[in-house]
Parts: sequence; structure tokens; C-alpha cells
Amino acid sequence: MDVQIILDTLLEIYHSFVRAIPGFVTGVTVLLAGWLISWILRKVLVFVLKRIRFDELVDRVGITGVMRGIGLDKGLSGIIGQVVFWYVLLFFLISSLRSMGFGDLAEMIVLLLRYVPKAIGAIVMVIVGGMGAKFTGDTVSAVAGGSGVSFARSLGRLVQYVISIFVIVLSIGMLGIDTAILVSSITILIAAAGLALALAFGLGARSIVRHVVASYYVRQSFRTGQIVRVGDHEGAITGITPVVTRLDTAEGSVTVPNGLFFESAVPGRSAD
Repeated sequence: MDVQIILDTLLEIYHSFVRAIPGFVTGVTVLLAGWLISWILRKVLVFVLKRIRFDELVDRVGITGVMRGIGLDKGLSGIIGQVVFWYVLLFFLISSLRSMGFGDLAEMIVLLLRYVPKAIGAIVMVIVGGMGAKFTGDTVSAVAGGSGVSFARSLGRLVQYVISIFVIVLSIGMLGIDTAILVSSITILIAAAGLALALAFGLGARSIVRHVVASYYVRQSFRTGQIVRVGDHEGAITGITPVVTRLDTAEGSVTVPNGLFFESAVPGRSAD
């Protein structure tokens, strides 16, 4: 056994360790300084945003509600502070790793930093798109509700969810991920659902659709409590649903399909 070879190897390890010590100390010092500077920047930024009531402003605009909807319960000022903290700290981490001799690892973090603006843009798109989807859904619900549609809220939520799905797909595309297959799949699903709905309306639910459409005109022409005559029945209107109108007659409660009611109802005297 050649003892000299072993001694030379141990000596080389020792020299490599000694040469690495200055770089390691420098890297740790840079990292600690970077952590301190990042922490101070985060505290100052969050303090300034809270002083100008930034969170209250975004809450009034509706951004806070959208953020809660995607699972972000922390205030936007705190989130901005955290993003700035980690973004600045990563720059110092890159310098620290290069000082320690870990250049390849530093280059990986550089690639990550180049990806951050795209990620921020995608998050902003999700928030803004979510606000737009909620506004559109609420508008549809309000308009449908004003028109007497009983499922107005469900219709508004459906519109909101569909818009949100497309916003998320666009956000994923901003990250550089190919969404062509995803877009095609969603388009096919929506088209299939629309075709199935059209077939249901056109074939199996024509009478129901007729009564639902007629319910709108019934609400415009008659009111609850009004006395009407429909065929052999005469009584006060107790309720107008999307499909039938209920009458309180001398024989008891009677339901009349809205299509028949609108075509044959004759107004009578007031219930008062």
C-alpha cells in the first residue's frame, strides 16, 4: 500500500478546503446582507402601502374578493412585500453562490428570475380576469333577475365560471406553456354542452321552453293577487313560476301552464 498517495490526496483535500474558505465566508456574508436588505425593503414597502390604505382601496375595487376566490387570504400589500423580499434576496443568493463556486446552481436561479415577470403577469391576469368574470356574472344575474328569470343567479355563476376558465387558460399561456390542446378540449366540451342543450330544447323540452318564455310575458301582464278567469276556473293568482301559474279558486288551488295561461287568461276584478 502506497502511503504517499494517500497523504497527497489528503493534502489536496486540505488545500481545496482552505482555498474555498474565503469564498464561502464571502458568500455567507453576501447572503446575510441580502437577507437584511430584503427584510428592510419589505417592512418599508408594507408600511408605506398600509399608510396610504392600499388594502382598503383594492378591497373597494374588488381585487380582495377575487384573491380570496383563488386561495390568497393575505392582504395585497403583504403579498407585494413578500414578492419584493424574495426577488431581491434571490439576486443576493446568486452572488453568494458564485462566490462559493456554485456557478451552475446560480445560473439555474438566474433562469428562475427571468421566469418571474411572466409569473407575475399571469397572476395579474388571473386577478383582473377574475374581476371581469365576476362583474359580468353579476351583470347577467341582475339582468336575468330583472327579467323575471328564476335561475338568474345560477346563470350568472355559469357565465362567471366559463369566463374564469378561459382567463386561467390564457394565464397558463403567458407562462410559456402550450395551451393549444387545452383550449381545443375546452372548446369541444363547451360546444358539446351547447349542442346537447340545443337538442334538448329543440326535441325533448319544447313545451317546457314554451312555458318558460311565456312566464316572462305573464309576469309583465299580470300580478300576484289579481283575479283572472282561465277556461272554467276563476280565482286569484298566488304565484307565477317559470313553468306554471297557480290560482286560488273556489274549488281549491289550480295550476295552469304558462303558455295556456297567457293565451286564455281574462283579467277580472281586483282581489281587494
